[in-house]
Amino acid sequence: MKKHSMFRTCLLVVLVVAGLLLLSGLPDWGVGEWEARRVDLLSDVLPPDSSQMPPVVAEIPIPADSCKPGVTCISDFATEEAENMSLFYEALNEASQRVVRIAYIGDSFIEGDILTDQLRDLLQAHYGGMGVGYVGLNHVAVAGRKTIVQSRSGVEMHSAVDKHFDATLPDLSGYYFVPQGTVNVSLRGNSEYSSRLERADVSQFILLTRGQPATLTATNEAGQTQHFTTASGTSLQAVTFQAPMHSVAWTMSQSSGVIPYAVTMEGRTGIVVDNLSLRGSSGLPLMVIPTERLNELNSIRHYDLVVLQFGLNVMLRGKTNYSAYGEQLQRVIDHLRTSMPTTAFLVMGIGDRGGKLRTGEIGTMPEVVPLQEAQATAAAATGVAFWNTYEAMGGEGSMIGFAQAKPVMAAKDYTHINEAGGARIARLIYDAMVWGHELYNLKHHPSLAAPNQDETP
Repeated sequence: MKKHSMFRTCLLVVLVVAGLLLLSGLPDWGVGEWEARRVDLLSDVLPPDSSQMPPVVAEIPIPADSCKPGVTCISDFATEEAENMSLFYEALNEASQRVVRIAYIGDSFIEGDILTDQLRDLLQAHYGGMGVGYVGLNHVAVAGRKTIVQSRSGVEMHSAVDKHFDATLPDLSGYYFVPQGTVNVSLRGNSEYSSRLERADVSQFILLTRGQPATLTATNEAGQTQHFTTASGTSLQAVTFQAPMHSVAWTMSQSSGVIPYAVTMEGRTGIVVDNLSLRGSSGLPLMVIPTERLNELNSIRHYDLVVLQFGLNVMLRGKTNYSAYGEQLQRVIDHLRTSMPTTAFLVMGIGDRGGKLRTGEIGTMPEVVPLQEAQATAAAATGVAFWNTYEAMGGEGSMIGFAQAKPVMAAKDYTHINEAGGARIARLIYDAMVWGHELYNLKHHPSLAAPNQDETP
C-alpha cells in the first residue's frame, strides 16, 4: 500500500513539473484587458535574456553626506533661502578662468601666516594660482613671517587693540596705517619657502582716500614702472599694477588724508589666500567696521570664502557658558554677510588647548568644548558653515600630543601651533574643502567630478 502511495506521489510531481515546463514555452496570451502571467520555472537558474532586459544607465555613485575615512567634514548650515558653501564650490569650478579669493581672518593662531601658508600652497597646487595675496603694510609679527620679504617706511601702524584707535578705519585684519610723509613699501614672495610665491602677474595698492587724490608709483624688479593718480573721492580704492613680477615696490608721494592698508601680489586666475590675523582679537572688532567700508571692500576685492578663526582670546578659566559670545558672533556674521551676500562663510571652531587641571595633570581645558559648541551654534543660527578643529586635531589631549610630537607641532603653552602644527591642520582643512567640493560636483556637476582626490600635491 505504501509503495503504491509513493509511486502516485512521484508521478504527480513529474506531471506537474512537465506541465509547468510546457506552460513556460507558451507565448504571452490574454483575454481582453486581462493578461496571463508567463510561467518561467527556470528563471532563477538560467542567465537572464539580455534582449529582454532594460538598458543599463551608467550612474556616477553619489556618496552620502558623510565623511570618508580620515576627513573631518565641513558642516554647512545653508538654508533653501540662502546658499553658503555651494557659492565657494561653484567658484572653485571657475578657478581656471578667474581668481578665487579666500579671506582667512583670525587671531595669533594663524599669526605669521602659520597654517594659511600651507593651506595656500595646497590649494594653489590643486586649483592653480600664485602669489601671497593681501599683505598689510606692517604687522606685529611681520619679522616672523616666512612667506614674504617686506620693507616699509613712512607709515604709523594702528590696530583694533590699540588705545588710540579709530573704529571707522580698520580693514578686515583690524589694521590701518597713517602716512608720515612719503610712503615706501616693497614686497617679495619668498621663493625659498614656496615656488608659487616667487612670481605674480598683478599687484594692488589698497587705500582709502578722504577727499584728496593720492599719487603712486609701482615698479617691478625688471624696472617696469607705472604712475597712478587716484580719484579724489572718499572711498576705498585698489590701484592695480599689471606686469610679470618677482617683487614689487610702491611709493605714495602725495598722501594728505589718505589711509593706506596693504599691497598684494597674485595671479590672474586660481586661488588667493589672504592671511588677516590680529593678535589678541576675539573677532568681535569686525562688528565695528562700517557697512559702507565693507561694501567698498566687496566691490574692489570680492571674497568667495571668508574663514573666521577665533576663540583663544575668548576662553576664560572656569567659564563654561559661552552663549553670550555665540550671540555676538552671530551679529558679526550677519554684519559681514549683509555686505557680502555672495560670499560663503566658514566658522573654524577653536582647536584643542591644554592646561593644568584641578588634578594637577596637564590635559584639555574644560572650557574648550562649550566654546566650540557656542561657535557651532552661531554658525547654525546664521546659516553658514562650521569646521570642528578640535575634532580634526584628534579631540581631547590632542594639543598635548602636538607639543610632544617629533617633530614638535605646538608650543609648550599648549595653545599655539608652530609651522609643523600649522601644516598638519592646513592639510586637514584642505582635505575637508576638496572633499566638500568633490561631493558638491558629484551632486550638481557630474561631468566635473573626479572621484579620486586623495593625492598629495
